[in-house]
Amino acid sequence: MARLIGRDSELAALSRGLTDARRGRSGLAVCAGATGTGKSTLVSTLIADADNVAMRVRWASGLDSPEPPPYWILRQVLAGDAEPWDGDGGELARLLTELGADSGILVVVEDIQWADEPSLGILAELLRAGTGRFLVCATLREPDAEPSAGWLARGDELLGAPLLEQRRRPLCVGQAGPGLDGRRDPLLVVVGHPGCAGVQQPDG
Repeated sequence: MARLIGRDSELAALSRGLTDARRGRSGLAVCAGATGTGKSTLVSTLIADADNVAMRVRWASGLDSPEPPPYWILRQVLAGDAEPWDGDGGELARLLTELGADSGILVVVEDIQWADEPSLGILAELLRAGTGRFLVCATLREPDAEPSAGWLARGDELLGAPLLEQRRRPLCVGQAGPGLDGRRDPLLVVVGHPGCAGVQQPDG
């Protein structure tokens, strides 16, 4: 694993989100920044933390396409776990909730800016409900990636007002320390609960 430099506050915010999820308060973590700012390394550390507390971990990646296939993200997340699926989005929501019912689940979505609209809609609905034992941790590549139509249509809905407000501020939270290569690249890490007013941002 690559060495993390100057990311203690970001890791602390992610860890709090993981703890909340295990206690039954689902949430969303967004690591936003340009390529090479350390998003994936932060996520790898969070995955290791989830493994250490016996949380399930499921992974998906956005498809670099203007119109990714419907349910592309959730099909990856549920691959190998879901029973035969009849195309009902509500059924996917139920299956995802059940997966984390015992010890909690960390759902990692790399490059969420390329996610499909139906998956984003279901995740947004689950997060608004605020129940369940899961944390969705997404990397958002910006400004150097053209978003999918799904992200343009549903991205703001997924983030919810509290996270959206924080994301629209200048990307300066992660500038307290150098990036993985010693440069001071902007990286924003926001962790919170889209269904309410609570937002955890890194200290500093």
